Amino acid sequence: MVLPDPTRAIREMLPEVFKDRTELSASAFVERLGALNPVMEFGSLREEIESRLPASSQRRDQHFSLSTSVALKRLKQAGDIDLYFESDAQRWVLDDGRVGIRVSRLTWPGGRQ
Repeated sequence: MVLPDPTRAIREMLPEVFKDRTELSASAFVERLGALNPVMEFGSLREEIESRLPASSQRRDQHFSLSTSVALKRLKQAGDIDLYFESDAQRWVLDDGRVGIRVSRLTWPGGRQ
């Protein structure tokens, strides 16, 4: 399977995604990402493509795609972002096909420097 790797693209968009903040809810993060890049979750091209897929192949609600999940894990490992889960907050799932990691908040340690 060929998997696109959006790690670099997401890393380059972090200043625009977070703008003047260092912390975002997972929902706000993914919405801003889609607004900036049409192939990301909630992006116009992504929405068009996903709407044409059979239901069994569509991304589950509040689940990051496999490629975005892998990219966010890589960005966390590199120290570019931090991922948090709070049980009383809306959650998204990093879905790498093996283990789902719940995320409700992302922080950008490099912001506001």
